[in-house]
Amino acid sequence: MAPFFSILPVLSLLPLLSSAAFTDTLPLRSSLSVEKHQIDILRSPNGTFTCGFHSIYNNAFTFSIWYTDLVNDTVVWTANRDRPVHARGAVMTLRKGDALVLTDYDGTVVWQTEGDLAGVQYAQLLETGNLVLKNSRGMVLWQSFDSPTDTLLPNQRINAATKLVSTTGLHVPGGNLKQDLS
Repeated sequence: MAPFFSILPVLSLLPLLSSAAFTDTLPLRSSLSVEKHQIDILRSPNGTFTCGFHSIYNNAFTFSIWYTDLVNDTVVWTANRDRPVHARGAVMTLRKGDALVLTDYDGTVVWQTEGDLAGVQYAQLLETGNLVLKNSRGMVLWQSFDSPTDTLLPNQRINAATKLVSTTGLHVPGGNLKQDLS
């Protein structure tokens, strides 16, 4: 009976070990991998949003932001909505000089951030659901809120030039919708 009782303290720690300590930041020269899509994620500090590889159908993933606790994982932003990546070998990397770059299993660049991104030091998923790239002073150099898909979040600003991109259930572009704010 002694071996049975000695294992009880270890079993009581299992819930703590299984709940990984998620982070909201991705440092320069770091990656998120599709193979570890359930744990290789960014989580907003308040836990409301998750960012990483989201399964859209068998062996196909998008790099997305979604509500963490909703039953159907409601996606609020997607980088590669028109070009899913394979279930093996795809990575999202914060490269020096290139910012965020999504590559598929064969190394093909599927999506990347654009703009003047010199000095990017880390990516961060904010409590608002906005994925941002920041420099060493914490200044935002790029943000997902500037390229909305078909969901607008509270605190997400839009203007007359903002284009919302609709998607079908299969994540195939349904066309661009220009919001008329005049």
